[in-house]
Amino acid sequence: MSAYAYKIILNAGFEGTHGDFLSLDLNKTFDVVTAWDVIEHCVSPGLFMSRVYSCLKEKGILALTTPDCGSLVARLSGKRWFEYKWPEHLFYLNRQTLQLYCEKFGFQVLVSKPAIKYKFIGDAIARWIGLYESNPFLNNILGKRQMPYSSFSEVFLIAQKIAVPIARPR
Repeated sequence: MSAYAYKIILNAGFEGTHGDFLSLDLNKTFDVVTAWDVIEHCVSPGLFMSRVYSCLKEKGILALTTPDCGSLVARLSGKRWFEYKWPEHLFYLNRQTLQLYCEKFGFQVLVSKPAIKYKFIGDAIARWIGLYESNPFLNNILGKRQMPYSSFSEVFLIAQKIAVPIARPR
């Protein structure tokens, strides 16, 4: 739904569609659907998974990341876990829940592991010491170099469309 991201896609020469994924009128199917940090914002993860299924070609791929409320970091942090962001995050999932959603909606999980992203070094340090927001001071000192980073608190999942879903979302 980001107009900014949509402009970047178009300026890079890619084809794209802009709008709410659940209500877009898409008249074609895709090889891959990516959802980086999306499903936790959806009013219904079941509707999201059903929509992804209908948008994918046979044996299509879903790739997503989402906070993992079952991670060791989440369990140790308790109510202070930095991913608890109400009302921004509507649902909190773990790897087992994602596995069940995939099975229920016609997907086979191919990969499920902690997510690794690239962050500015200052942002990574800020996150490691428990700050959520970016840290301009650290970024100014350390520059705009990026590094691989894992909060050990997010899951990276790849699933393949394999069968007719066994359930309809409510």
